[in-house]
Amino acid sequence: MGNMTSVRPGRPPSTKQEEWLPREMFKLSCAVMGPSGAGKSTEACTDRVEDVTIDLEEFTFEGHGLILVDTPGFDVPRKHGITDIDILKQISRWLAKCYRNPSMTLAGIIYVHDITDDRLDSTALRNLSLFHEICGSDAFSQVTILTSKWQQLGEAVRGPAEDRETELLSNPQWKSMTQHGAEVNSLRSAESNAARDVVISLLSRPQAREYRMKLKIQVELIDQNRTLPQTGAGRQLKSILKNTAKRENNNPVLRQALAQFRTPFSVRWKQFLGIYRFNEDEAFGKETVVRSSPSPNA
Repeated sequence: MGNMTSVRPGRPPSTKQEEWLPREMFKLSCAVMGPSGAGKSTEACTDRVEDVTIDLEEFTFEGHGLILVDTPGFDVPRKHGITDIDILKQISRWLAKCYRNPSMTLAGIIYVHDITDDRLDSTALRNLSLFHEICGSDAFSQVTILTSKWQQLGEAVRGPAEDRETELLSNPQWKSMTQHGAEVNSLRSAESNAARDVVISLLSRPQAREYRMKLKIQVELIDQNRTLPQTGAGRQLKSILKNTAKRENNNPVLRQALAQFRTPFSVRWKQFLGIYRFNEDEAFGKETVVRSSPSPNA
């Protein structure tokens, strides 16, 4: 496969930029997602990876402010009592703030996969399934799937790695993304210019430049007034963690996190009466991780 495999993108369901804000007034943002250790920090042109925090790096792209958002991966178990629920809360909080900020435009997402992994293990599959629930199929036309760490492979194993990349395209979750407009790119160089070229390629697509990206989880939280446990990603993660807790002999950290990851009765009552509107504290609840990154409203 070449450096990039493209398919015809679907029509973005999101709002045209010129219909809601003058073009010169908005900032573009590009999120980088995927399992921890997949090389997201390199792809985001940052110097380090924070295991449990969201990292923001600001650049200039064709006269506009560009914010690259490096997100932590879903990789249970974690230290210090932190679970993937806390990671989902962090990512969702940022996405909700971005969605509600008229001067911030989520223009695209890069999903990073480590090509040195011999197979899609449970961690990779967990990240993929949650990525699907966070984005929704309508947003995939503004997604790039990026295979990373090619520079770590010797010549003898590059052939098998290319075969593995081809096989990944037939994986149901990858195939679903490409069928809905996602493009596949491979980062063959460790140079920062190569990573920036990936970002520029993504943001140069017509749909990324003209439309404000709408993710499934943003619509669920803001437009449909759901809490995080009621979203598709929240339900998916709860199911995953229940199975993980059983395998780990009722892991007390996961059990406690799951017990707290629910919609309060007061919120459900407001929803029943039709008077609930998105509220950050009620939608996300208590969070273990202390966020150190600036928000899109900064």
